[in-house]
Amino acid sequence: MSQGTIYEVLQEDHRAVSELIQQALASTDDEERDDLIAQIAEELTAHSEAESQTFYAALREHPETQQLVDDAEREHQDVTMLLDELDQVDDEDAVEQGIRRLKQLVEHHVQEEESEIFESARTVLGEEEAREIARRFEEEKGERMGDGLAGDELADEEDFVAE
Repeated sequence: MSQGTIYEVLQEDHRAVSELIQQALASTDDEERDDLIAQIAEELTAHSEAESQTFYAALREHPETQQLVDDAEREHQDVTMLLDELDQVDDEDAVEQGIRRLKQLVEHHVQEEESEIFESARTVLGEEEAREIARRFEEEKGERMGDGLAGDELADEEDFVAE
């Protein structure tokens, strides 16, 4: 787990998803592209849910950041709707268009979050609180990605039983 602040952890996540989107756009293999889209969807869903439960929840406690959080949540909904649409599309051209639109939505959200939201958040959250939110974010996201502590313990028990 990171010892960084929520800002550093979110930036890392943003870069990882951007890289996956680039890979999906560059892929010429339908199966690989589908796998990348599924991975992007899993990452973005876990990210947005964990972010809402931790970072955005903390910011909602401050009137000066509530509107920014409302806007960011709407952007998350737009991304979720597009991911749902992408899941239903088979046509190669439509899939590529959908990935390009996803790239635009994610880049727009990231730009606003890393500038406006982070700047405002730094005025209402102290350094220690930002580190604690990062810890909770990573825990929440890990649980949503299926690699939370409970899942690790279960896997260890299954390995033991299998021996």
